[in-house]
Amino acid sequence: MEKSSNDILLSFLPRARLLSESDLEGLKTLLADLARRCGCDDALLWVPPSRRQGNRQLSGRGVAGWLPAGDLPSPGYLPLDRVTFVSPYHFIPLLPGADPPLLVLLGQRPLAPALTRSLLALSAVFPRFAEPPPLADPLGRRTLRSLTVLEKSLHLAGSIEEAFSHLCRTLFHQRGILAAGLRPLHGNTLLGNCFFQAAIPQGAVIEAMRRSAQELSWQVVQCDGYREQRSDDFLALSAPLRFQGRVLGILTLFAEGQETSPVWGERRQRRFVSAIYSLFAHALERITAHEARSTLAVENERKLRETATLYRISKAIHSTVKMDELTHLILSAAAVPDGGGFERAMLFMLNERSGMLQGMLGVTRESALFALLGGRDKVDWEQPRICPEAEALQHKSPFCRQVVKQRLAGRGEENPLARALQSQRVIFVPHPRHERGAALFAETLQLGPYACAPLLGRHRPLGVLVVDNPESKQEITAQRLYFLELFASQASAAMENSLLLRNLELANQELHKTEERLMHGEKMALLGEMAASIAHELKNPLVAIGGFASRIARKESDPGKMREYGEIIHREGVRLEEMLDSILGFSRKQLLCFSEVDPEGMVEKSLELERDLLAAAKIDLRLEIVRPLPKILGDAAKLHQVMINLLANARQAMLQGGVLTLRVFPGFFRGAEAVSIEVEDSGEGIGEERIGRVFAPFFSTKDNGTGLGLAISCRIVEQHRGELLARNGPQGAIFTIKLPVGKDGVSVVPNY
Repeated sequence: MEKSSNDILLSFLPRARLLSESDLEGLKTLLADLARRCGCDDALLWVPPSRRQGNRQLSGRGVAGWLPAGDLPSPGYLPLDRVTFVSPYHFIPLLPGADPPLLVLLGQRPLAPALTRSLLALSAVFPRFAEPPPLADPLGRRTLRSLTVLEKSLHLAGSIEEAFSHLCRTLFHQRGILAAGLRPLHGNTLLGNCFFQAAIPQGAVIEAMRRSAQELSWQVVQCDGYREQRSDDFLALSAPLRFQGRVLGILTLFAEGQETSPVWGERRQRRFVSAIYSLFAHALERITAHEARSTLAVENERKLRETATLYRISKAIHSTVKMDELTHLILSAAAVPDGGGFERAMLFMLNERSGMLQGMLGVTRESALFALLGGRDKVDWEQPRICPEAEALQHKSPFCRQVVKQRLAGRGEENPLARALQSQRVIFVPHPRHERGAALFAETLQLGPYACAPLLGRHRPLGVLVVDNPESKQEITAQRLYFLELFASQASAAMENSLLLRNLELANQELHKTEERLMHGEKMALLGEMAASIAHELKNPLVAIGGFASRIARKESDPGKMREYGEIIHREGVRLEEMLDSILGFSRKQLLCFSEVDPEGMVEKSLELERDLLAAAKIDLRLEIVRPLPKILGDAAKLHQVMINLLANARQAMLQGGVLTLRVFPGFFRGAEAVSIEVEDSGEGIGEERIGRVFAPFFSTKDNGTGLGLAISCRIVEQHRGELLARNGPQGAIFTIKLPVGKDGVSVVPNY
């Protein structure tokens, strides 16, 4: 429909302009074509009865020529500033004013809005046909030529001021027009000062006209109609510029001050003024819409640019979690041209205990560029790095030293920084030297108009970011304050992440220290227990050795007794040697030599040493192997030692004979493939209160045991990243070895 309406407008304007006022046959053809294209039965050009020679109509279907209007409604009941539908008529006013000629379309349905907007544009060409113009009247032809030239000029105007200049040139060529004033309107608000131009020299009359234009504009806005004002020097007419029912501005014209001014007195001049208002209203709408689109485009481009800048800065400041580096990065990003764009940035951190804001860092644009560029042509926002030398340079700068000396109250409303924290919003200070509670602060740092942005964590305020432009004196606008608020939000998130990480590291360090203290305490307790156990174990053989040695020293005469005493001394000495070897083996670091080990072969080799002992102890051996078994990577000698220890313990647990079951099978350990070896005896088992301590050093369930065999075996298995478990079975104890196997069938072991 929009395209069809534009086609109607483009089709009729050129044809209508080519017709002369006397070519009623051509006008009749145009009206008939217009009715057909609009889907109506007929189109009339109607002059209401209030005009001279009024109540006439020209039809597109009737006889060529003007006829009485017939039964058309009285214009007193019609709103003459918009299209009105009174079935079956559509009334389209062609000129502003009290009694305009109307274009009447005869149809049963309301017209589409797009079509009515196009029909309103025909007001530029149809009014000249409303009265039979005398062809010999040269004023009419000059007026139409002036309107045509004005219409073209207004169409090319790019601003309201340019359009108003074109309008004034046209007006001043007419007889009696002295000056014109324009007040644009937005909603019900008059915008800015009045545009004013005069055709007479400056003087007291011109000033009176300016004041009159101001007063009349306000009166027109309040009454929504036109106003006149007469004086000895001029006659003023002020009326609204309407477009589709909306008032776009107030246009005031000034004419000569005669009682019957030619501007308003003659009919043709009234038509000229009405056409002027209509044409300029259309031009004002077009320019206003164009300026709105341009402003919107500029605003969108600014928002897009700021969003891209914030994205770059956000990636940059979240690239590090070190607080020192982060603060330098944040302030440097705020002070470079392709970053925040401010000339200086200052950071004040809040001390929660004292409630004071302490200056931490101050950065100028020069030091920020030096820090971020680092010898490059442009800032690398993807991976920004500030070297220690640049950080030291920023700290040593005179400006930073002045910032660090500043201490301000951080609570209440004593200064702008505290108010920013209190209100949790950006505070702008336009006159720093007159600011309550911060005049000395501004004078010390030589601050221009500055802004304070609060840095807020999730649960507590962190500090305040202060920026200014002392060199260029560039204004910090509302848009820049909004950008600063977003920038401060990103900086707050990065700083809180850094603080949380630092707190986590401190907590982790404290946890490690606590763990070390606990381990040290356990170790000391274990050493105490070990020392007591060693003292007890060493005391018995030493007492025996000492006693029998003293008897030999007394020269026992019986050779048999001396031989017995010597055997006891030898046996106890061997026992001491074995005990000391076990203690040394447990205490010193184990060196493992890894190679591929066949689990089944390792078990068979261990059994070769134990078969005779098992048979002598009347113990039956049951061997259960689930094949195939993957090879493992380990120290064969150490694993063989573990097997011998477990088999010996099982044998010693069955003093009256029994059954020893040995199982070897593939399985899983901690989600990975593994080989499991179980040694089960049919002895008495291990008491529930003692089973949790069987792997503790120097703990033994045997009277003559050292308590180190299972402890050493458990450590060897753990060095193979495996696990040694103990539990009670249906009859006796069960010890299980689990050794993990890697993806390629070889167990994964640590490097020792």
